Amino acid sequence: MKHIGKIVIGVALAAGLIGGGVWVAQQRAAQNPETRFKLATVDKGEVIQTVSANGTLTPLVLVNVGTQVSGTVKKLYVDFNDKVEAGQKMLELDQSLMAAQAKQSEANVLNVSASVELARANAVRMKRCSRRNTYRARSTTRRCRC
Repeated sequence: MKHIGKIVIGVALAAGLIGGGVWVAQQRAAQNPETRFKLATVDKGEVIQTVSANGTLTPLVLVNVGTQVSGTVKKLYVDFNDKVEAGQKMLELDQSLMAAQAKQSEANVLNVSASVELARANAVRMKRCSRRNTYRARSTTRRCRC
């Protein structure tokens, strides 16, 4: 019995060594580029297969850019990931909204100026009327006899 146990242990040890050697040889062969990849010479030909993918692209560096004014972009001079220099035009805003706001502001200034002139004229008239003591305080719609 002792003799058979030694034979079984020897056979198992030999099988283990052979199996380990085969495994090491396969690992070394898998690291060799010629066996890992199918190599071919470069040829010119037609594309016979296309690949499409869905997903999200994320930039390597994300920079937040703020503006002093807002508006609709009329013309864009640079694209995503383009390098820009200080002072370079990046985009042009539509100025029609800003021009309309400027005209509205000018009209408001003229309106306020006219209101000031009317108030001055009323002040002058009130002084004249108060000097003559003919102004009636109860009715603002009646005019003084100045």
